[in-house]
Amino acid sequence: MPYRSILITLVTVTLALLAAAMWMRSIAPMLGEVNASTQPSASHPGLSFPTTSSKEAERPDRQFKALIKATMWATFLIICVLFVIGFFTTLRTWMRAPAKHKKTKYVDAWKLAGERMKAEE
Repeated sequence: MPYRSILITLVTVTLALLAAAMWMRSIAPMLGEVNASTQPSASHPGLSFPTTSSKEAERPDRQFKALIKATMWATFLIICVLFVIGFFTTLRTWMRAPAKHKKTKYVDAWKLAGERMKAEE
């Protein structure tokens, strides 16, 4: 049944998208705090960020945004892989010849046992 593989693909992709959306919703407050912490204060207009040299570590907001970007790329790749696997599974199911599927012949075991048994004389 090709519809079963389509349904399974849609359910797994939906679950992956829901997990990604829940993750994004859970980190949204942290992302807001990181963005707010990097903005200059209105009470100190002369305040500016020090220039970073190549020897210093990256700013925390850039590290956090890089982590988010990497996670979203990984989520995108996982969802694409799910779509590809589901597509090929569906094609495989559709391409299988229905003539190969033969109904199993029903065997009545009790009838065969009765025929084998000799009546007592």
